[in-house]
Formats: sequence, structure tokens, C-alpha cells
Amino acid sequence: MLLNQKRHQHVLALLGCLLSFAVVPTSEAKIKYGMWEITVQAHATGIPMEIPAETFKKCISRRSLTPGSNADKKSCGKMDVKRNGDTVNWNVSCTKDGDKMNGGGTVTYKGDGMSGKGFFEAGGKGMPTMKMQIKYSGKRLGKCK
Repeated sequence: MLLNQKRHQHVLALLGCLLSFAVVPTSEAKIKYGMWEITVQAHATGIPMEIPAETFKKCISRRSLTPGSNADKKSCGKMDVKRNGDTVNWNVSCTKDGDKMNGGGTVTYKGDGMSGKGFFEAGGKGMPTMKMQIKYSGKRLGKCK
């Protein structure tokens, strides 16, 4: 009986150790919501000139975590927006007048800064497919207005 009791104590001790690893809460990273100034630098294959960087302001919130402007919501849709801590991933697909664009991106927010990258392919109407690489960088300005 004493042997059985010691065996149960060992099993419970092992279970306790295993559970302590499984139950340890991970610190959830926090994205600082607010007004962000975001710079987008694009580089496209097949275009002989450099595309100028674009800087704009966007309110980053729980409902709008990605750095794009979302200006053309009728033709474009973001799908599979997923957040893992401070990192946000997404896919996008656009169709307009026979032209198509597909791609996605990832950004990581760290304190008052952010950075990320994206990749897109666009083409249509007998045009060759253009591939574009995007670099995102940004800084938090304060609260949204």
C-alpha cells in the first residue's frame, strides 16, 4: 500500500511539472492603437524607374490593423487577417475592369514603431504579370482624431 501511495505521488508530481509548463501564461503583446504615420516603399519588377515612397496617416485600431489605406473597398478585399501578438498577417485580392491583383503582407508593431513587408502580383488584359515587393515602416503619432 505504501509503495502504491509513493507511486501516485510521483505521478502527481510529474503531472504537476507538466501542467506548470502548459499553464504558464504568455505575456500578450500589445499593439498601440492610434494615429500612425506609415511609409510604403514599393519596388516592382519590369519597371525601369524607382517608385517614389508614399507616406500617409492611418488610424490603427482593433478593426483596422493593417497598414494599407483600404481606399477601394468595392474592388479589393482583405482576407485572412490574423494577429499573433504584435504581428499582423493578411492576404488581399482585387479585381477591377479585368485587372487582377493578389498578394499579402505582414507587419510587426513594437512600441511606437512598426515595420513589415508585402508581396503582390498584378496583371490582366494581355499585360504581363507585374510583381511588386513592399516595405512598410511607421511611427505612432498619438490618438486617433
